[in-house]
Amino acid sequence: MLSRILKAGVLVAAIAVVPVKLNAQTQAPAGESPAAQEAPTELEQIQARLGELQKKALQDPALQAANQEVSALLVATMERLDPSYKANVARAASLRADVAAAQEAKDNAKLHELAAEAQQLQSSFAAAREQALTDEAVIAKTTELRDKLFAKMVEIDPEAEKLAARLQELQNPGAEKPAEAPQQP
Repeated sequence: MLSRILKAGVLVAAIAVVPVKLNAQTQAPAGESPAAQEAPTELEQIQARLGELQKKALQDPALQAANQEVSALLVATMERLDPSYKANVARAASLRADVAAAQEAKDNAKLHELAAEAQQLQSSFAAAREQALTDEAVIAKTTELRDKLFAKMVEIDPEAEKLAARLQELQNPGAEKPAEAPQQP
């Protein structure tokens, strides 16, 4: 069985990249036929396949519940670690109405001000999330979910383990295999 580290790296990479890669593969640039696009690389094909398996696995009600539990824990941890988190969430929600009003009034200065505020909020959320992801309870629940998710992916398609290992090799070509000792004649 693959180590937790391998599973973590592969799944995180697949989760982060698959939607972008799938979107890039399925949408031809304007005026260009799909046949004119480059064929997907082995890396992209594996990421897409693992993304499909992940999507199927996440249809499992137990995994959905575990995912919601991790999300709730993450939010609670961000609220605990960042006293301004709740206020920032409320401001982000009200910002939409302010943007709509500024657009209707064609107030470009206000739109620029709101865009800057939105970027600050986004940075604040990213920092809170990054900090929360280092919390021991969040790490434990995330690891548990990741392991269950990968096990479900393997249950759906036993080739998932080989695909994950190959993805790891492609992403870290220098770490494929340890160097073998030279053989004596």
